[in-house]
Amino acid sequence: MSLDPVISAAASLQRLDGVAGVLLFKGRHTIHRQMPFSETRAEELRERLEEMLAGYRQVRRRIRQIYLEFDGGVLLIVASDDVSLVFFLTSKADPDLAA
Repeated sequence: MSLDPVISAAASLQRLDGVAGVLLFKGRHTIHRQMPFSETRAEELRERLEEMLAGYRQVRRRIRQIYLEFDGGVLLIVASDDVSLVFFLTSKADPDLAA
């Protein structure tokens, strides 16, 4: 399966109002990254999220969406069986639209 359409969609989502960053990954491989912080921090985030998702998969509890709200914004993770799309959203964003 080609991920080109997914990569194009992820890049276009970056243009939505309030979307500060987008990260697309499949397992341990980053496919697309446009985050407002360093590559190292983005990779650490991907590693932690993949660990969390893998833990739930191990006990056969699949997560489809995670919404984490912080003082500085929102981290929205939309996950399928093998690909995960992460949004870093500001207060201007509409999380429902992004999801």
